[in-house]
Amino acid sequence: MQDVIGDISIKFGEVAMAIGRMVDSRLDVTKLYEEVMAMEGYNEEFLGDAFNYLVQSDTLPKTFMVKNQNLRKVWLERFKQQQ
Repeated sequence: MQDVIGDISIKFGEVAMAIGRMVDSRLDVTKLYEEVMAMEGYNEEFLGDAFNYLVQSDTLPKTFMVKNQNLRKVWLERFKQQQ
């Protein structure tokens, strides 16, 4: 009986960790919008296009958010060249 309880306890722990990872990986779209629109040196329309492009992906917005200002500018310049 204790083995069954132990197994259930382990499974609950695994489920809790999985839920935690899902919550941590969710994107705050409002925060992304604020960060993109706060980039200096670009017009609002271009930044809006960049935001719209980012939110179409699961990974791009997350990588954009963890970058510092200089790397964000590099990303925006590369995006600009593709336009």
